[in-house]
Amino acid sequence: MVYQDHLTEFVKLRALKTKRTEEVAKYLIDIFRIFGTLVILQSNNDREFGNQIIDDLKEMWDTLKIVH
Repeated sequence: MVYQDHLTEFVKLRALKTKRTEEVAKYLIDIFRIFGTLVILQSNNDREFGNQIIDDLKEMWDTLKIVH
């Protein structure tokens, strides 16, 4: 997984065991704990994959608020 902050161009790499959305969401939460939450989450995967990650994040992080 490649996480990049487009403002600072800081990159964080994480080797994943699977491509399951639950694993991606788990590591995103780890990144949020270190750097804080973000305004835009952009994915190069299809919309269904991105939507599932958001659903997984909501399950793991009960105070998460999604604003459109």
